[in-house]
Amino acid sequence: MMLTVNGEKVDKSLIESEVERIKPSYKRVFEDQTEEEQEQQLFNWARENVIEQVLMMQESRAEQYAAADAEVDKELAKVKEEHGGENNFYKLMNMKKEEEPRLKSGLEQKMRLANLMKEVCKDVEKPSEDKANQYYEKNIDKFVMPEQVHAAHIVKYVNDDQTQAQAYAAIQDIYKKLQQGSSFEELAGRESDCPENNGDIGFFSRGQMVEEFENVVFSMENNQISDIIKSPYGYHIAKRYNYKKEEHIPFEKVKSEVIAYLFDDAKQKEMEKFVDVLKAKADIVDDEDNAGAE
Repeated sequence: MMLTVNGEKVDKSLIESEVERIKPSYKRVFEDQTEEEQEQQLFNWARENVIEQVLMMQESRAEQYAAADAEVDKELAKVKEEHGGENNFYKLMNMKKEEEPRLKSGLEQKMRLANLMKEVCKDVEKPSEDKANQYYEKNIDKFVMPEQVHAAHIVKYVNDDQTQAQAYAAIQDIYKKLQQGSSFEELAGRESDCPENNGDIGFFSRGQMVEEFENVVFSMENNQISDIIKSPYGYHIAKRYNYKKEEHIPFEKVKSEVIAYLFDDAKQKEMEKFVDVLKAKADIVDDEDNAGAE
């Protein structure tokens, strides 16, 4: 299929690429749809996204959004510096110096789009602290620090260098030393397969560690040492130091993030209104429409 937007032909490969880009997130949301329904909806959304992108590109070609050569050169120099200098940049990009005009053209187009968006959103006001606080209060359950534990571990891995039997024998030996009064931290630093910081892995919440280890540590008491724990990685012994219950994060700690989120959201809505106006005025034709007219 060939799409035409204001007389500009858009190849179907752009829509196909957009389908692949949005497919992972879409599939998770609409798992209850049939495969055919999903494919059709994906295509429709991808088509709309591509149309909007083309309309924005077309609008950004107006002279008022042009980026000066000096600005493009400055931006390119910045990009090269971020990638370790010119030689390293071209190596990483698998490009030759002779291809720089094409690269600058792409950069200039991105800068035009940025100038267009800046113009469209110039009257969008940054949300006040009061407005941010209102959003925080209405959505307070989004601002939660989950329960956490502070723990350390001694581990003997099962891998190519150590069989399961060897790992289990080693962890049993360490466990006996702990029962005889040896220091957990000293053994962790000396005999664990992960000795960094004497086994201390700091605070963590559920979902960050392997489940078998997590389930034990969250059920322990502070300063308690666990029995031997088996996980897919091998054998562990845990020591829990501290526990923090779930709590709401105070507004002052997230104020700047909330304001930034609301500001970005307001600008996004302004851009959506702008694109809707462009779309309403646009001449959008599918090949099928042309074929029918003939």
